[in-house]
Amino acid sequence: MPRRKVVFLSVMIALSVYLGVLLFTGSVVATGPQVRTQIGILEGFTHENSDGSKVDVFLGVKYAQAGRFQKPMPYPEVTGVVKATTFGPSCWPQEVLPSRSNAAEGPEFAEDCLYLNIIKPSEKPKNPNGYPVLVYIHGGGFVRGDARDWGYKSLAEKFASKGIIVVTIQYRLGPFGFFASNTTDIPTNLGLFDQMYALFFLNQILPNFNGNPYELTVLGHSAGAAGAHALAISPQAGGLFTRIIQLSASLFSTWAIGEDVIAESLSLAERLGCPNNPKLRDCLEAKPVEAWMAAMKEVTYGRPSVAEFRFHPKLDDSFLPFSLEELSNDAPAVPILFGLTDAEWVQIVNEPYMDIRPMRVPDADRADFNKEKLLAYFDRILFKGPDDPLKPLIEEYIDSSGLETPNDYLKKASEIISDVMFNIPVINQIQHRIKSKQETYLFYETFANPDVRASDKASFGVPHGNELAYLFPAERSNEPFTKEDILVQDALIDAIVSFVKTGKPKSGNLSWPQVGSTLKHVLLTPDLKVNNEYEPARTKFWTKTLPSRLSLEALRKHLPFAQKYDTKTEL
Repeated sequence: MPRRKVVFLSVMIALSVYLGVLLFTGSVVATGPQVRTQIGILEGFTHENSDGSKVDVFLGVKYAQAGRFQKPMPYPEVTGVVKATTFGPSCWPQEVLPSRSNAAEGPEFAEDCLYLNIIKPSEKPKNPNGYPVLVYIHGGGFVRGDARDWGYKSLAEKFASKGIIVVTIQYRLGPFGFFASNTTDIPTNLGLFDQMYALFFLNQILPNFNGNPYELTVLGHSAGAAGAHALAISPQAGGLFTRIIQLSASLFSTWAIGEDVIAESLSLAERLGCPNNPKLRDCLEAKPVEAWMAAMKEVTYGRPSVAEFRFHPKLDDSFLPFSLEELSNDAPAVPILFGLTDAEWVQIVNEPYMDIRPMRVPDADRADFNKEKLLAYFDRILFKGPDDPLKPLIEEYIDSSGLETPNDYLKKASEIISDVMFNIPVINQIQHRIKSKQETYLFYETFANPDVRASDKASFGVPHGNELAYLFPAERSNEPFTKEDILVQDALIDAIVSFVKTGKPKSGNLSWPQVGSTLKHVLLTPDLKVNNEYEPARTKFWTKTLPSRLSLEALRKHLPFAQKYDTKTEL
């Protein structure tokens, strides 16, 4: 009997029964679009796009309730009409950063924060099965972010106008979503359970919104992509989605998964005055959220490490109950579209050094950055101590790269850190999928207009999150788009719309090819084209040279899903 099977929580089974017997009675006078759902009658508002199409928007829909350290539970039915016209409060982040300009009225943060937002075409679908659905999971390193930050206007304009229902979800963050101890008394990965429960809830209510739950695509960026990847391999989440889009991240990154979250969690508990004993949970539950936030402010937002974020998923006994290999091997085959930029973590050399994000290159080192300073920088954020066997191999790699100027060394720093944190974990995932003959697509973004992200201009290359300015122009871009920007934006949105509707990405007349053994991909530039190889020299170093010269144990301290390279075989 195969190990993997679809598993639903007992509360989900209870909810299914509850949904099956729930009845609605009475008449309602509508002032905005209304939809009868299992939690009450939701009333949203209608928004008109620039092309004249209309969409119905439902904001702040409560998809679950959950107390501290509790898995999400059904939200009780509300009698009468529930106004769904403003965003719900955001989940508490690890640290409160400057507020967003589009903050809604009402509390900005809350522990009771499991809300989602639905943007649907006003017109009834021509397909009797309903509209396909796109669910967006925000990023933020599992320690910050929300759905409110992404608004609804761009999603209405770019996707709902094209016959797609779009949903944005929130999930618990930082220690509220990813606290982990060395006991089972406190469940871990609660933020992932939130994401899964949101999908389960959507599967129940989408028919009421003219949506097709059997055509549901999950799109995640950064930590949201790692979350989508976790959903793809978890035995808990099977059957809740049809396909996935992973932008700029994989769960196979040291910042996205690891046992180090236990030490960080217990350290936080100690700062809260809660010793690691059988009463740990009781003590932590008694502490007000203000005490939690004060304790978290005593440490930096990030660590000086490629494993930057303090709170993140880990293997457990429920959501991710086996090794990464077992979970990946047993996962059902679903099509995945990946996206990468050519300078994912250029911010380490691009932005001023801040104590809050201590992994960046110090400002004083940039003007005369050289090999010595580069290796010293890697000593601080990459190598696992002075005897890390990776160190001499990285030095060889640097020596073979023909670097001369400070800018050359800064660019190499950005390239190596980008590879470790984002690119190679994604490539590891893709290569496993190729061996398993799973449908896989990849785009590589090599065009960036620096004026579109004026507050985050890259010294070189396309930075992490650049594509979000094209997907969310109303919320993310600072300048009007050039003709080149519009070409890139149209190609990207066309591909996503096509993938959501058919499972096959297509831009104009270009049908995107599947990734092959050479990592064939689409170059996302104004002159859209297919490229047969993905960064061959860099890929060879990380997936062939290092695995042939390092033990798997040593390599997996940097790349959790690294595989030994057999020189006798090729992909």
